[in-house]
Amino acid sequence: MPSVKTHLLNPVLWLRCGYVLCLTIAVLWTIAPSAGAGSEPEDTAIIRCDPAPAIQLNTTTISVDMYVENVVDMYGADAKLLFDSTALQVVDAYSGQTGVQIQPLAGFLAPDFVIRNTADNSVGSAWYAVTQNGQVHPNPVSGSGAIARLTFQALEAGAYVLPFDSVYKLAKKLGDVIPAITQACSISFWGPINLSIVRAGAANTLSWSYLGSDVHHAEVWYSETMPY
Repeated sequence: MPSVKTHLLNPVLWLRCGYVLCLTIAVLWTIAPSAGAGSEPEDTAIIRCDPAPAIQLNTTTISVDMYVENVVDMYGADAKLLFDSTALQVVDAYSGQTGVQIQPLAGFLAPDFVIRNTADNSVGSAWYAVTQNGQVHPNPVSGSGAIARLTFQALEAGAYVLPFDSVYKLAKKLGDVIPAITQACSISFWGPINLSIVRAGAANTLSWSYLGSDVHHAEVWYSETMPY
């Protein structure tokens, strides 16, 4: 049974709107169920990166997939990933073509018609929009899977959060919008650490190399490799 709310109308409002109109408002307000009562929320798909988080050690490049999770009857997708262009750059997946592109993936949603595939390393964005072709792949996809792959070149070591643009869309075959949310991507680059020490008037540079980390990569361990 839906929950019932009762409210007393403001006396001034009652006088202004008249007896019949306000009585109607009062009745409707009293019997109206609260929002969401008696119905289950529709499943919401997630647009995120995989792996999450992505961690790279001792190299300056890392690949992550644009990933759609828990989707039902998807036929097209449109999403833009944002990044700090002073710290990261997208590596061109197709160097023979004009501009910078990312790599479409065909294991989940077939990239029959790539509407947009552009990475802008000056402003820090990677925009990918794709749909299937009804004559080649008439059936939509459900479940979870990667739709595109991005390779980033780090300009400096560190941990970075890459949000998705607020405008995005997952669509069914006839264009109906699929409810979805986004989760920001997390990318970390860890490399050798160099430290300069001045001793007896001379500068010595020491270098530490990566040894390992805990399972969550919350701690990263290094070892000094040169005597001083």
